[in-house]
Amino acid sequence: QGSGGVILCLSWSDIEAQGAAEALSLYQAVALLRQRCHGSATSFANDDKGLHVILPYSAEEAADARARSQAGGRLNGDLGGACLLVPDGAARGVAWLEQLSLQRDVTPEQRAEWSAMLIARALREARALGQRWAISPVLPPLLRVEGARWLEAAGFGAAAESGAPAEVVELVPPGAMIRAV
Repeated sequence: QGSGGVILCLSWSDIEAQGAAEALSLYQAVALLRQRCHGSATSFANDDKGLHVILPYSAEEAADARARSQAGGRLNGDLGGACLLVPDGAARGVAWLEQLSLQRDVTPEQRAEWSAMLIARALREARALGQRWAISPVLPPLLRVEGARWLEAAGFGAAAESGAPAEVVELVPPGAMIRAV
């Protein structure tokens, strides 16, 4: 379990704050992980509008990750996973939950556990910010099958079966998933 289950949430102002070297370093690790997971579908367009939900590694986990990936070294990143919650990203009260990214070199069970932790924290933050619905865009090919299982386990599903009002359903792109917050 990443860092004893501690999940950090950083806003863009946290990342850009004067003297926030640790926050900036975490954001850089998130950016690298997102690029590894999403490839050409990586997007930074909403980074300044969203809440970065991050599961950092403990010191021991980071050392283990570097040992497993001698060639990659710290490029492996010192975090287990991350996602971006964009409040009111689709419409007022309708958040985007995007760029879900998990380390690839841990067990599928660990990835599923970490994704559940990240999604649950993002949904708690969405509730606290007054969001009613969360939409997860279509995942990239590297995450599509496994990621769909993670999202379904967290209660996401097809828009038509979500119980969302028509004006919310029409915001959901084909293949994306939605759930009430």
